[in-house]
Amino acid sequence: MAFPAESVSLRGDLKTLKTLDMTGGSGRIIHRRRCPNRGSGVVTESDARPGRMIVLAGTLDDPAAFVPTFEIFRDAAQTWVHAGSERQRFPKMPT
Repeated sequence: MAFPAESVSLRGDLKTLKTLDMTGGSGRIIHRRRCPNRGSGVVTESDARPGRMIVLAGTLDDPAAFVPTFEIFRDAAQTWVHAGSERQRFPKMPT
């Protein structure tokens, strides 16, 4: 789920997230931020979209509180993923 970065607030040990930088499909750097204790992914930021933060839904207390409006990276979806067609779909990250 993408949000304006300034609207996201992290608590507890999450303020000391470990960062793994990698090159994305656009050639720009992606910053994957992980829990320092367990290594679980928490948020992702990208140089291609400054000011946006992707929050991994599994990290939320109540992931059902948000309803997706579109899907990205559909070309990489597993064959067993059969999401409904009510959302707009993108084969890769839209530009």
